[in-house]
Amino acid sequence: MLPNKERDRMDQKGVGGFLESILAVMVVITASSVFLVVLSVDAVPENGGPEEDEILAVLERNGLFAPVEAMELDRLRAAYVSFEPSETVSGIHLVYRLAGNQTPLLELGGFPPAEADVLSIQRPFLLLVEGRATPAVMEVSAWA
Repeated sequence: MLPNKERDRMDQKGVGGFLESILAVMVVITASSVFLVVLSVDAVPENGGPEEDEILAVLERNGLFAPVEAMELDRLRAAYVSFEPSETVSGIHLVYRLAGNQTPLLELGGFPPAEADVLSIQRPFLLLVEGRATPAVMEVSAWA
């Protein structure tokens, strides 16, 4: 058994005390977090699908979307018939509906293949309904 003087010194010093153990745990957690981040940076897959700006440019070029001008449903149907895919967008699925309404007014295009990288976006625009410009929403799913 240790003499009283030696035993008292160990108790007062707090060998392996609370603060030291918390600091050691924080160091281990920080080091392991940094290690996992470094490993996961290379594991993030490259997005092979189209980008949002590219999709909107293809739609504008083909007459399927105009951010400022009101569009008619007949004009959208005719524009889809002459749709020309680009290098980054090989297929699209479009749904046009009035704002606040879930019922589609017009649905164009097919559905993507199972292995395709698909990007889906929504954009507000103006739709001519019975001669009036009405707020509407265009939903696009595009794949490469």
